[in-house]
Amino acid sequence: MKTFATFVWSLVGIAVLFLFVAYCVGSYQQYVQKEQAIAAMQNAPQANPPDISTALHGDITNAYPEYDTARYCKRLGDMVGGSNDLELTCVQQENDAAKDVFAKSVTVRTMNYCDGLAKNVGGSYELLETCIEQENKAASRLSAINYK
Repeated sequence: MKTFATFVWSLVGIAVLFLFVAYCVGSYQQYVQKEQAIAAMQNAPQANPPDISTALHGDITNAYPEYDTARYCKRLGDMVGGSNDLELTCVQQENDAAKDVFAKSVTVRTMNYCDGLAKNVGGSYELLETCIEQENKAASRLSAINYK
């Protein structure tokens, strides 16, 4: 029994690692895109600097994605041998994250990026929420940069 429990927790660790790697890859790709955009803006000859707040913030979306939380959490539970406890915890956390996401004001650009990232792992509101928070922080930091 101890071996089976170790095996189950190993699978949970692998699932979490998979989600983390998928998130990191998406974050790195976004970082590279932002660096390229910043370099292009700095190298472009312009009489007036661009309005970075419009470029980064844009229009606020009123379209929020819908994910199949039951399917996502069942699949996550099945990855570790059919854990009902893991599935239940997942559903509760996903539902809490969904409520938080729907209460946020999110730009179209940020939602499109974060939705794509969340869909890559099967449709996770937790990942969507974390991505939106990090994107909003990065946008705020970028808008504070003084371009020459």
